[in-house]
Amino acid sequence: MPRYLFHLSDGEDTFIDDTGKELEDSPAAHAYALRVIEKMRRFIPDADKSTWKIRITLASGQSVMTVISRGVAELPQRPFGKRAQPVNHSQKPSL
Repeated sequence: MPRYLFHLSDGEDTFIDDTGKELEDSPAAHAYALRVIEKMRRFIPDADKSTWKIRITLASGQSVMTVISRGVAELPQRPFGKRAQPVNHSQKPSL
């Protein structure tokens, strides 16, 4: 199995992973990076306010992908698309 390295950045500081983790493939590495971000947001104060990037590379140095997770404060405040009109359940269906 390939060894993936997960280099973490919050835009100000970068943390280089020199140990890595052996995983089956790049989708497994992507899922692992998402779990790392989720744990950081849960356990590090104010981590949910920063945009986090994890650059995933193979141990050989070959870049695989970058996972970006925007800060909660940076998320759009409006929903995407149009919302459907609410359904009035009090009306009787016509036959």
